[in-house]
Amino acid sequence: MKEHIGFIGLGSMGEPMATNLVKAGCKLTVWNRSIEKSENLAKYGASVARDSDEVFSSCSIILMMLANDRVIDTILHRPSERFKRLVKNKVIVHMGTTLPNYSADLARDIKNAAGHYLEAPVSGSRLPAEQGKLVAMIAGEKSLRIKLTSLLAPITASIVECGAVPKAMQTKLAVNTYLIGLVTSLTEAVNFAKHAGIDMDIFKQVLCSGPMANDVMRVKLAKLLTKDYHTQASISDVLYNNQLITKSARLMGAITPLADTSELLYKQVAMNGYGSDDMIAVVEAFNKQ
Repeated sequence: MKEHIGFIGLGSMGEPMATNLVKAGCKLTVWNRSIEKSENLAKYGASVARDSDEVFSSCSIILMMLANDRVIDTILHRPSERFKRLVKNKVIVHMGTTLPNYSADLARDIKNAAGHYLEAPVSGSRLPAEQGKLVAMIAGEKSLRIKLTSLLAPITASIVECGAVPKAMQTKLAVNTYLIGLVTSLTEAVNFAKHAGIDMDIFKQVLCSGPMANDVMRVKLAKLLTKDYHTQASISDVLYNNQLITKSARLMGAITPLADTSELLYKQVAMNGYGSDDMIAVVEAFNKQ
């Protein structure tokens, strides 16, 4: 792609995503609050902006992989006249996860400021991000969705068009509802097996041989059996996503008993000091009973 692309937010997911874009030949200007992450990208050929405003002034498309709506609003100086100047004639791509209602409001404000807006949240943790195997869900103007599909090819295994904003964000939260429930139930199953005195090699063999086997289960089971809490998706991040799910569900009138319970468990282990550990550390909630 000939356009100069901006990338703001080089966290656990953003850094490998931006790295894969640069390695694929994308002309990328990056910015992150901690300069060290930007300098890492410079080694691969990315330009490093002095501040976030420079990304907007020098790039036509800006990808944002930011922690939450408060950070996004801060970066965009929203609402203000400065916001209008930043986004005018720019394509702003929101790749993080927020409430769908927030995304819809942001889309409206950017459109009113003569800018363009796309949602492109991704499914996957740091390892798929490093491997370029994320699943992207995109929503927004059709012509821009086509352009974004080409741009995101180096970081994705699959790109799914979801239609109009905020359908991509709603889809992401629905997918996360399943993912959180899947991993949380796996930790409960391991906890049950250990209390029953089951040979864990036998447990693993049965689980991995049957119809419930999948890549997420295999990776998380291996980490559980070795108590490897090295972060792929942190407890704090999962709790944040879980809270988005339950809040969004309430706004829609949907019932989420499993997500409600998971939220309590992740909140408990976060309060017990496991917030920066991988989500499998939620097993500690069972150990504390």
